[in-house]
Amino acid sequence: MEMLDRLYNVLDNLALRHQLFKVETIGCTHMVVGNLQNPQPDHTAKAVWFALDAHRAAQSVCISAKDPTLGWVPAQIDLTELCMTWFTVNVKLRVRC
Repeated sequence: MEMLDRLYNVLDNLALRHQLFKVETIGCTHMVVGNLQNPQPDHTAKAVWFALDAHRAAQSVCISAKDPTLGWVPAQIDLTELCMTWFTVNVKLRVRC
């Protein structure tokens, strides 16, 4: 549980740094969106940079703060899922308006 807290704190800080809004965290999915609170013409680039930085950051979080020999959090980026999620959220938000 402590490792997840450290990981989610890192991801939350990255979202703030990239000026993205954290929607929620479900299981191993950390959902952030751009262009929601304020107009951001570069929101797609912000999301991609967040994903790349999140990948690097996750790999730097030790599984155990007490025993770093256990290794780091394995992380991967699925760009197909990134595109599908973007499309689904985009459509869902447009339907609500």
